[in-house]
Order: sequence, then C-alpha cells, then structure tokens
Amino acid sequence: MGLIHPKRILRKLFGKDRVERVSQSISAWRIARKHSSTVRRLRKKVDHSPIRVVFYTNEPQKWSYESLYRAFESNPRFEPLVVVVPRYAVHLGKDRTRMTLEQQYDFYRQRGYRVEYGYKDGRYLEIASFQPDIFFYLQLAEIPGVDDPAIVSKYALTCYCPYAFPLADYRKEYLPQFHRLLFRYYLVHEWTRERFEGYAKGNSRNCVVVGYPKLDVYFKDIPEDADKYWKEPSKVRIIYAPHHSVGDGRDIFRFSTFPDNHQVLLDLAKETRDRTTWIFKPHPMLRQAVIHAGIMTEEELDAYFRAWSEVGQVYDQGDYFGIFKSSDLMITDCASFLAEYLPSGHPLIRLINPGSCPLDRLGNCFADCYYNVHNEEELKQVFEELVVLGNDSMATNRKELARTLIDPRQTAADKVLRDLQEALGIRHA
Repeated sequence: MGLIHPKRILRKLFGKDRVERVSQSISAWRIARKHSSTVRRLRKKVDHSPIRVVFYTNEPQKWSYESLYRAFESNPRFEPLVVVVPRYAVHLGKDRTRMTLEQQYDFYRQRGYRVEYGYKDGRYLEIASFQPDIFFYLQLAEIPGVDDPAIVSKYALTCYCPYAFPLADYRKEYLPQFHRLLFRYYLVHEWTRERFEGYAKGNSRNCVVVGYPKLDVYFKDIPEDADKYWKEPSKVRIIYAPHHSVGDGRDIFRFSTFPDNHQVLLDLAKETRDRTTWIFKPHPMLRQAVIHAGIMTEEELDAYFRAWSEVGQVYDQGDYFGIFKSSDLMITDCASFLAEYLPSGHPLIRLINPGSCPLDRLGNCFADCYYNVHNEEELKQVFEELVVLGNDSMATNRKELARTLIDPRQTAADKVLRDLQEALGIRHA
C-alpha cells in the first residue's frame, strides 16, 4: 500500500479550498522574500550599471508597453529589451493563425525597440539568459513554464500591467497562482483593486494603481499621416472591431456577437459606402476562435476578410491608436475598447451578447456613456442617428468620464517608473 500524500490528508481535514489558499499564501510569502533579496541586490547594482528591464511578449497585437518602454529608454538608470516568443499553442502546433516569430521580431525592430528572440530550435530559451533585473509579462495566457513567476522571481522583479482594460465582473482576472506571486501588479483603477481584495484578503498586497499605460498615447497628437489608414479619408470613418469570444461553451466572457452581426456589418458598410469608409479590426484570436467553433471554415473566413479589404481596410497591427484617434465612430462587442476608445471623444456603438459575462462597476460606467444595441434593428436606428443625422447625445457624458480616466499631470508609465525608482532607492530626476 502506497503512502498517502500529506496534502490529501489536509484537504480531507480542512477542505480543498482552504488548503489551497494557505498554500498560495505560503508561496507568495516565499517569493516576496526573494523579491526583497533582489531589491537589495539592485540597489547596489544601480550605482555602477543600468537596470535591465525585459518585456516578454508573444503577441504584438496586444502590445501595451509602448509608453513604458520609452520611459525606461529615456532614463540612463535603465536598459529595456523586448524578447519575442510564440504563444504556447503555436509552439505545440495547435494554432497556425498567428504572426510568425520573424514577423513579431520585425514589428518591434521597425519601431526602434531593442529586441531579441526568446525561442530557438523549437524550444523556449531560459529567461535567465537575458539577465533581467525587472521582468514584465505581456499577458498571463499561453505562457511556457520557463517564465512562471515562481521561477523568474529567483533573479528578477516580476511585474504586470493588464494588456486589456479589466471591465468584466470576472473572478479569474485575478489568479492567485500568477498575480499574487508578482512583485508588482499595476492596476488601472482603485475600484479594480477593491474588487480583487474582495475575492480574498491580501490580494492587493502587491497592487499599485497607476492607470492604463496604453492610454498614454492620448497625450500625443493624431499622427500627421493618419489618413493613410483610410481608403477614403474624406468620408465618415468607422471601425468595426469584433471580439473573439464566440461563446463555444468554454469562453467565460462570451462578449462576441460575430455569429449574428458579421454579415450585417459588412452589408451596412457596402450600403453606405457613398458616405462612409471602414476599417475592419478583428481581435487577434478571432480567426482561430471562429474556425474552431465551426462558425466558418478557413476558406469562408478568408473570403470574409477579402470582402472587407474590398470595401475598406483590414487592420490587425498592435499599434492601433492611430486609427482610434482618426476615426469618427467605433462599432464593437469588445469590453476593453470601451475604455481604450473613450479618450478619442468619438461615439461608440456597443453590440451586446445577452449571454455575456456581466460588466463590473467600472465597466458599467463606460457602457452608460455609449450606445448599447441588442439587435439589428437597434443597430440600424442608432447608426442612422449618429452617421446620417449627426446626433450624438452622449458626447458630454463621455467627456466627463474621460476626465477621470486620464491624469493630465502624469502618464501611467511615469507612475510605474516612479514606483520602481522608489523601490530601488533611485532619486527622481
């Protein structure tokens, strides 16, 4: 008869959930001690060499660290580096719809980033080989074992800013086995911190509210060459941005209305081409999700994308704020874009899936400033009001909310930089 594992005995005596919470707390305490040791080491290092900051990325479409990278780049105390790797599903050969590793590398290189490959000969390279002092995750999904916080924390301060603005009332936006082990989890809003702390006491121990680094782009003017994004820039400029969560039973968000609305929107673009010009901006996971759910075959989806390229433009790049700023209207079922689009000042038509995950307190504040539609009839009515008649009754509400979203005195990237400087005992310039 084999030995019974002690953890099984504890689960029977005290319950699985309680044992897991205690185990997670012990892990977080152990890693916090490692972080303290790293902080002491870096306080000595900073006097004679720069702190290396590694941004670990597997999906340029979700790149959220532009302003933060530039903030580190302009500070002689730091040395930023982007490391590109494939998503884990790509590594396993289960997803063929993503950018190649070379395309990822070119995306960053063309924008002037220092970039290296983190994947070679079919395997992920050890993070330690890049000698990070501070390590930023792009996202917590599809990551290999080599970048587990429990491993990377042995030699670096692990940090994370959410690539999407968290607006859903979804408990797994805080994962104890990931977020609680970080040195810093940078949050977009105080209400988000309160929500995480409400899940379990101690969840906000490593949380710092800084805002949303992606929105730092709104401190800059519209690019002078923004017209290049649009086929006919003199017309009303509209973005259709569908989410990937097609509701195949596994996706908890289920925001997507693509099965019902994809043809409706394409037809609307064709019918109004005398006064409108469009950009089709799909979520990077949309193609794989639609094919996997059996909504379209790969050939049908290719034909759909071609149809959009004929009536407008298809845009799937990571630096999409140029099209946001230069547009006149967005139509989307994506939650994060409710926040990301707000500072543009333009109206947004929110397509609602009745079976979707509910929004949280902050998400509802954004939704209340937009035009929420539930079916094709409502969509066409609101479209007529906004595009044909030019009636935007929610403009003032959006302007007032935007004032609370962006701190005009300091960017989110500057707040992150200041927090890390204080942790490392670096005087502010």
